[in-house]
Amino acid sequence: MEGVNLSTPRVNGMKSHDYHIWIEWLLSVMDRCYVSKNVWLVLVELSYFFHQLCAKELSQTMIDDLEKVAPLLLCKLEKIFLPVFFNPM
Repeated sequence: MEGVNLSTPRVNGMKSHDYHIWIEWLLSVMDRCYVSKNVWLVLVELSYFFHQLCAKELSQTMIDDLEKVAPLLLCKLEKIFLPVFFNPM
């Protein structure tokens, strides 16, 4: 069965495109009320990063900017989440 399972707070049956939409648009909106402001701002930054990365057109300057932002964003995420979160990546 696909969809939201309310007994265990999980979303089942998502495909690759669904995860892209989740990360690009829904993550920052959904988590706003549930996490502290500093965590939410990092999630918004992550969402914006993926939105730029998945754009239809990318310029070389945008790619260069994303390469500069990626390590900083990763450091911010490592301060929030446990290191085990990054092992599968």
